[in-house]
Parts: sequence; C-alpha cells; structure tokens
Amino acid sequence: MDETDAALEKAWQSTCRVLFGEELGALPLYSAWLSELVDLPVVRKSTLSGKDVAYSTKDYSPKSKSMGLDEVDFNKKFPPLSINQIKDVESIIAAIQDRVYYTGSMVLGNSKFVKNCSNINDSFYMQSATLSGNDKYMAYCTLARLDSYGFGGNAFSQCEFCLKCHELTRVKRSFELWMSQDSLLLARAEKLLKLHVLLQSPEQKILYRERGTFS
Repeated sequence: MDETDAALEKAWQSTCRVLFGEELGALPLYSAWLSELVDLPVVRKSTLSGKDVAYSTKDYSPKSKSMGLDEVDFNKKFPPLSINQIKDVESIIAAIQDRVYYTGSMVLGNSKFVKNCSNINDSFYMQSATLSGNDKYMAYCTLARLDSYGFGGNAFSQCEFCLKCHELTRVKRSFELWMSQDSLLLARAEKLLKLHVLLQSPEQKILYRERGTFS
C-alpha cells in the first residue's frame, strides 16, 4: 500500500465512522459499489512507456497512441513541413501522425498524491477521479470542486463526508443523497422511514421487518 492508498483508507474509515458510527471493510472491497453511478477514468497503457494513463473520457479511438502529461517533452523540436506536406489537410495529417498522441493523466496546479486520475487541479490524495479541483481525500468521484472526504459521488461542490451522493452543494455528512444544497446530517430515505416506523403501531413494525425495511 503506497502513501496515497494509506491516506485514502484512513479517510474512508473516518467517513464511515462519521456516517455510521463504526468502520467498515477496506476501501478496495467497495470499489465496484462506489463506481456504479460514476464515470470513472478510462485507463490505457502509454505507447511510450507502458505505464497506466488515465483519461476522463472514453471517446478516444483505442487504436490511437497514448501518453501521460508527465511524458510530454515540451522542448522537443520537429523539422518544418515541406510545401507538399501542407498542400491539404490529408497531407498534413499524414506528415504529423507519428508525433500525435492523446495525452492523459492531466494533473495540474498544486496537486500531489493523485492516482489514476485525469483533469485534476490543486488537489491532494485523489484516486480514480476526473474533472475535479481544489479537493482532498476523494475516490471514485467526478465533477467535484472544493470538497473533502468524498467517495463514489458525482457533481458536487463544497461538501464534506459524503458517500455515494450526487448533485450536491454545501452539504455535509450525507449518504446516498441526490440533489440537495445547504444541508447537514442528511441520509437516504430509509433512515427517515425508520424514524417514521418507530412512531407506528407494533403491527406496522412487524410488517416493515418482514419487508426488510426496518430492523
């Protein structure tokens, strides 16, 4: 386990304690579940080095060449194209195709401990995330901004301790929540249903137990 994995495991267990009052299993055990509703990065092998390169979209042709941002030689120079090589678009493509790569693992700004991510800026301790910035301790997320301790989420901003949540703004300590803002201590509808059942008759409690809704 490297430093990124260790930090995210600690953040995952902290999030579980905040939401459920106890720790759950290791983060990798829940990776498939956390990834169900998220557009995860597409990982391909670098044509240059063979190492993993993450992309935030799957639209690139599988036959195209790949490279990571850290493999780009920004100082490399190429000879100018001849008149015949620039006579039309097809000629230009043919002349430069050997130097064209789709570049992934785009990690920009002040970022560190970022793993299998792309289109990330100014973030720390990130794994399997895309299109996010100014975040920390996030895994299996996309479209996040100014968040921390988020797992399995999509499209949220300024949130903390959110697990499998979607389209949130300024929300804290939430589980399986969809479309909310400026909220605290929210969870999925089943928790509210359990509270409702507590106020009902014993017969209704038995019925909900049989359905597996209330325990």
